Amino acid sequence: MWAVPYLREDDRIHIADRLREKAAVRASAAELDRSPSTVDRGIRRHRHPAGGQYRPYAAQARADARRPRPKTGEIGQNPELRDFIQAHLDTRWSPEQIYQALRAQFPRRPEMHVVHERSTRPSTSRAAESCAANWPVPCDRAVPGTNPASRPSSANPGSPPPWS
Repeated sequence: MWAVPYLREDDRIHIADRLREKAAVRASAAELDRSPSTVDRGIRRHRHPAGGQYRPYAAQARADARRPRPKTGEIGQNPELRDFIQAHLDTRWSPEQIYQALRAQFPRRPEMHVVHERSTRPSTSRAAESCAANWPVPCDRAVPGTNPASRPSSANPGSPPPWS
């Protein structure tokens, strides 16, 4: 019960009708299967400043304007960055390798220095198809000794790894 945090336009129309009928806020909330505090907050936020009347369509428009919109990601906003990352993903570079290449190729352009975890998300539909077809992509350069089968059998548990 009360899982949806926002009032829909239909809910607002129902609330306005019940307010005109002088019904209690709790009764309106129960009829809508909403929390009374949600209904009361919606009424208080969206009453007309001059007359105090609750107008459901204006209330919905104000609520929609106030609600945050999905923001385009950092990679999606910059075509040069997106193309660079996509080109290197297509050649099967790892996100860490792409991160290092961006820093080396664009040392004085901080907008091109993204965190390597961001480049693993597909930035375009083409990238999504590429990732879906090749996922999971095996790592070309594994760290020596991370595979248990590659460890020497004589290694002591307390000894440092051979590559350090």
